Amino acid sequence: MVVAEADVHTHSDPESTWHQRFHSSPMKIEVNDLTIRYGDTTVLSGVNLDIRKNEIFGIIGPANSGKTSLLKALNRMDMFTPGMKVEGDIRIDGYDIRTVKNVYGLRRSIGVVFPLLVGLPLTVFENVALAPKIGRASCRERV
Repeated sequence: MVVAEADVHTHSDPESTWHQRFHSSPMKIEVNDLTIRYGDTTVLSGVNLDIRKNEIFGIIGPANSGKTSLLKALNRMDMFTPGMKVEGDIRIDGYDIRTVKNVYGLRRSIGVVFPLLVGLPLTVFENVALAPKIGRASCRERV
């Protein structure tokens, strides 16, 4: 186990010290009372979420549970979705994203990776080998 020099001098528990450092880091994304609707259909309601700087955060859930809608709201991509209404407070680095004038700058600072809409019915090897096949190179040369 590696213990930081400060931990050795203070004789504190490394886990406790990490916990203190983590919880003292600033909030990167804050979501308060978020509700997302498409027409009369509510897909998310009352979502509260805090993500700290350097925190690794994943969003998982079944199909049609609102994951993509949340990502669209964070990135202000809801403006491209007819009928999508976002209510609540979303702040990134303390700034209300609804007041940000440079939407493209906001989107550059928030990486969003959307999944394939359709899974490929292939083995792991076949999925890895697919790109070289598409690029017209033999699998043996590139994989």
